[in-house]
Amino acid sequence: MLSKKDEKQLIQDLRKRGIGVSRTEDMLAEELRKKKLPYQRQVRIGMYRVDFYIPPSIVIDVEGPHHEEFSQSLRDIKRRERLESKGYHQYVFSAQEVYENPRRYAELIASEYEKLSMKNTQETAPK
Repeated sequence: MLSKKDEKQLIQDLRKRGIGVSRTEDMLAEELRKKKLPYQRQVRIGMYRVDFYIPPSIVIDVEGPHHEEFSQSLRDIKRRERLESKGYHQYVFSAQEVYENPRRYAELIASEYEKLSMKNTQETAPK
């Protein structure tokens, strides 16, 4: 997990390269930090970049209005299918909804993280 200082530097570097990191993502990141989730931002997984990655397998994307365009929607579907086929649990949220209530989405993610952690513990427990 990046420190707050390192995360801030990464975001600044991304913005300089023209990769936008929205205010909505900043708000969600703050709520995830409060939940003490070990997230990383703007992570490359294969040929894709995801907004948030929580090891070992949670991927989160916050999508703005341009994702409603037909051509972008097709790319998004293919991307989701590919990530899910590799074992990632992907959660995609509307930027507008996250902006209105980032805490709600952080709570949902924390709950899913806990469920997956318990499932992984049970699967690796000796029998």
